[in-house]
Amino acid sequence: MLLRVPQWDYNWQSPYNLGKPVRFPAGTRFEAECSYDNSAANPRNPFDPPQNVWHNETINDEMLLPMFTFASERPLDPKGDSFKQFYSTIVRSRFFRRQVDHRHKFVADADGNIIVSPDYDPDDHHY
Repeated sequence: MLLRVPQWDYNWQSPYNLGKPVRFPAGTRFEAECSYDNSAANPRNPFDPPQNVWHNETINDEMLLPMFTFASERPLDPKGDSFKQFYSTIVRSRFFRRQVDHRHKFVADADGNIIVSPDYDPDDHHY
């Protein structure tokens, strides 16, 4: 694990940078995972009663935006093909698809059944 933030604070929106570069072997996979506790049991939950939270940049919304910066020991090729190849791999990845998926189309109702969110707007593409 590279980074763990167990008690995140809104005032910590700056990027987290490692103190020194870390080498990773070829084929290393990177994943970002987060969980949000917007239950009534969470003393930091700003909503009473709890409500659905969307991806946005306001203080009351979830705001995980994982970004990784990579550098290579070898210079990029003069044609720039390595970046094109990297980008084409990224846009096909499951991680990327999850980031650009519609805004929480499905939610659980009071009985735990998965339903289409009443707040879901298929025309709202502000992520």
